[in-house]
Amino acid sequence: AGSTMPKRDTDVIKKWIEDGARNTVAGPPRIGIDLAETMFKNFVAMHVGPKGEMFERHDGESPVPFTNPVATGAALQALASLSHLAGEISDWKDVLEQVAEFAADNLTNAKGEVVRSFDIANGTASGTADLLGHARMTAGLLAASRVLGSASLAARAEALAKRLITGLFDAGRATFRREVGVAGARYTPVVVASVVDALREMAEASIVGTVVTLEGFMKALVPVMVFSELSG
Repeated sequence: AGSTMPKRDTDVIKKWIEDGARNTVAGPPRIGIDLAETMFKNFVAMHVGPKGEMFERHDGESPVPFTNPVATGAALQALASLSHLAGEISDWKDVLEQVAEFAADNLTNAKGEVVRSFDIANGTASGTADLLGHARMTAGLLAASRVLGSASLAARAEALAKRLITGLFDAGRATFRREVGVAGARYTPVVVASVVDALREMAEASIVGTVVTLEGFMKALVPVMVFSELSG
């Protein structure tokens, strides 16, 4: 059977759908802001659970019930950066707080240790994070605590920062170990960028020993970096 609605009405509905099915009149495009808002909403819908757990992947039908410090730390930094759009995007701060609290409680401990992986379905952690995971989580919690003004998150982030220096930095060689107790490391651009990012967040938080560590690391690294361009 055909539609019982007049063609003029179906045309109105068709145009409404083609215009984005908005419930308000569309205004002029907000360059960058519209994309940020869309990505934030997609992130929350596909990767954030009711308790602030952040699913590392989504298979298209449902989220994969695991999380890790690399993905979570990067997400925390991204969410914290939305503070620049506080007047444009709603709920970002609540999401940041939920994800940060879950991460602090389940992916780290008061000693500054970071887990390698966390099974959300069973609530169990496994392994110890390597340099990349530790650096990402350190930077993410520092950014979150700075934006939220949370003393408890700042304390946990500081513990991670101190562990990054005392447990993973080899002061004699001025380089970072791949893992605690393991000599040497193989650096990729992602690892180097994540470590420097964490050190910059640590410097902003005035973590003792950060500036010396960053300067030493860069002095050791720059001479052996091939085909690299460094700003500053």
